[in-house]
Amino acid sequence: DLRLDTEIWSTGEALVDYLEDGNAIDLLFLDIDLITTSGVDIGQYIRHRLNNYSMEIVFMCLLRRIMQSRNEQQIVPSVALIIVPIISIWSTA
Repeated sequence: DLRLDTEIWSTGEALVDYLEDGNAIDLLFLDIDLITTSGVDIGQYIRHRLNNYSMEIVFMCLLRRIMQSRNEQQIVPSVALIIVPIISIWSTA
């Protein structure tokens, strides 16, 4: 049997607090465009400040297109998923 636990954080800061409390994550889906900070900045923090190179990070980007319809703005979400081997990009070796 495969066990899968999921968590959702509303901000990058909440995620950082969770990790700084000693919690581990095997696979993280991280939105690039967060409200108060960049997902890329959070990824760098995980790698360099927390020295965590074992967590797999998948960056996601939610693109929004604004469409005009009868003088109303309608937001149409489309999802683009970018999988990046972060350890090779930010490796200190």
